Amino acid sequence: MTEAAGGVSVAGALETVLAMCAAGRSGTVVIEGAAGCGKSRLLDAVAARAGAAGALVLRAAATEEHLLTPLGVLRQVVGSAPAFALARIGPEHRALREETVREFCARLCALAVEGPVVLCVDDVQHADAQSLRYLDHIARHARPAAVLLVVTLCPETQERHPVAVAELTHRPQVRRIALGLLTPREVAQAVEGRSARTVAELCRLSGGNPLLLRALVEEEEQAGGAGGPVFAGDGPFAGAVAACLARCGPAAVASARAVAVVGAGASEAVLAQMLGTGLWGPGLAALRACGLLNGLRFGHPAVRDVVLALTAPRTRAGLHRRAALALREAQAPATAVAGHFLAPIAEGIRRPVRPGDLEVLRDVAEELLAQRRPEEAGRILALAHDVCPDGVTRAAVELRLAEIAAWPASAAAVVEREPLTAGEQRVAALAARGLTNRQIAAGLLLSVSTVQQRLTRIYRKLRIRGRAELPAALVQGALADAVVG
Repeated sequence: MTEAAGGVSVAGALETVLAMCAAGRSGTVVIEGAAGCGKSRLLDAVAARAGAAGALVLRAAATEEHLLTPLGVLRQVVGSAPAFALARIGPEHRALREETVREFCARLCALAVEGPVVLCVDDVQHADAQSLRYLDHIARHARPAAVLLVVTLCPETQERHPVAVAELTHRPQVRRIALGLLTPREVAQAVEGRSARTVAELCRLSGGNPLLLRALVEEEEQAGGAGGPVFAGDGPFAGAVAACLARCGPAAVASARAVAVVGAGASEAVLAQMLGTGLWGPGLAALRACGLLNGLRFGHPAVRDVVLALTAPRTRAGLHRRAALALREAQAPATAVAGHFLAPIAEGIRRPVRPGDLEVLRDVAEELLAQRRPEEAGRILALAHDVCPDGVTRAAVELRLAEIAAWPASAAAVVEREPLTAGEQRVAALAARGLTNRQIAAGLLLSVSTVQQRLTRIYRKLRIRGRAELPAALVQGALADAVVG
């Protein structure tokens, strides 16, 4: 069964569960909700109330690291028990023999003879496979004893062992308590005394996430209650955002980084291209569930700042490159694509592109020239020069850079001409340098006849009579004018 998320329902469910355990009945409770919605706080409340009532409380908190640590969660459980209560976990438990699992469950049930035992596991979706096997056996076979298993679960977080987690948390007899984001009314109650405008702003900034809301209120108090939150880089809000990201899991972190890097150009198609179909969907769902993301936008620029600050420069550089390629695929403006290619340079990344990006870089540079942006085009071609695979290509890029350097100060001073395509521009540049049609064809992977046809169109567009006039046309800026149009 599932309890509603309202405070009264949760409190009532909690009392029912504890009364059931006190009466000597076993059971399993799953507290589920997005990161920051109060699951851990409620689990703490369960542990405190059970301990005050005389129950033996055993605790464990699973993390990403525990996914790779065999019996890591079970060792925490044993470590939280009195020294005389449970034998320490040895190598024999790792084999997961049926008799070993049964023996551990029997010892746990024996403890319940003296009084209820409440076993609390936070973030069970991060538990290792071996520990999940023990927990599932306890949930199934401790029924005659007063053993209560209470776990928290973040459904949106990708699980390494989804079948094992589902077997433990989704059986019909499991009691479920669902915690969600706060409604505007609940936010108003939590920050009682503030104006309707302030409440609305807190709703927007926190997304209704209780953890983020508390951090915002703390930021406001640190600012003296005037002027709103300060959003210091190491303040409570930044810490709360980082905590939510960590609890959401790797897919959410990757998605948050991608959204932060792409910025206004974010779309589901672009993010899918950057991250792959296996990551972007679950990651975005987790971010939206915990209130960090509204659609494809963060609730506040401070969230983006935190995400970027938590991302290493090299990782950011790789994301900018992938964003540039994804935006190019989505036919975004050349200026947006160029901005991502160039962004890592400001952070000291010397070579943010790869050889496979060469053609995209050259095409983007030509589009920037067509938009009368020679400086940006030159910077993009400089990146292309660094990844040229051979001398012929490198020479062509160098010639184009020289042409850009001689770009006329005033585009109005050049006679209007029909623009060349990017392919025609490359052929013209190599021909002007003195390469034969066969050499141009080999360098650009074209047929000789295709090169000749392009040269014919180039002569017509530039209003020149032949190859001998190409160098002069370039030097005088006529070719540049042909691209600018």
